Amino acid sequence: MENEDRILSEIRSIRELIEDVQKELHKRITQGSPKPPADLEEVLLWWQKKCEEHDKWLTFDPEAFFWRHEGQGWIKANGQPVKSWKGQMTSWQKLGCCEQEIAQTVDWEKI
Repeated sequence: MENEDRILSEIRSIRELIEDVQKELHKRITQGSPKPPADLEEVLLWWQKKCEEHDKWLTFDPEAFFWRHEGQGWIKANGQPVKSWKGQMTSWQKLGCCEQEIAQTVDWEKI
């Protein structure tokens, strides 16, 4: 009997834990979790706008940025989702990540 009570208690604890996880997931979904860019074109358009504002963006490779994050499901190295891809891209630009050798290879007509 004592063993059964212990097992039932553990089952209740597990159910409570599952309910808590489900509530947290629901909360994250309904609060509008961070949204990655729709596609590479959205990143390229924003990058083009930044290039028009500051020429320091010309050396940044937006495709490398996009595919790196797309490949990781827009999850950072610490396991947290990217909250703002524009903020992340700006941070990468300031740190000198994803630099391309020849910025003039971008065909603006295709964007």
